[in-house]
Amino acid sequence: MTAMLPDAPTAAPAGRIAVLIPVYNERGRLRETLESLRAQSVAFTAVLVDDGSTPPLQVDASAYDYPIVLHRMVRNSGIEVALNAGLELIEAHGFELVARLDVGDRCT
Repeated sequence: MTAMLPDAPTAAPAGRIAVLIPVYNERGRLRETLESLRAQSVAFTAVLVDDGSTPPLQVDASAYDYPIVLHRMVRNSGIEVALNAGLELIEAHGFELVARLDVGDRCT
């Protein structure tokens, strides 16, 4: 199950921090990155931008103890476009701080 942010701007789902992670066909290493976020002591929301993965990315948000939202791009457009789409979404939902990770990164 993947939580989705609504299109209309609202308050940020958890805390004021968003962790932006662009994803393209990287399922195995994404799990490692999401697991590493469990060690954080501040409230945050992980914002995944699926840059047209085939098949589309599926994440079981209930498996994590922090909110995960997913934005799907219609087709693969490159990391720059995926990051900009993620930043627009994050700004529209009122997050104040953005951390950025790539798939395979570990947050400690």
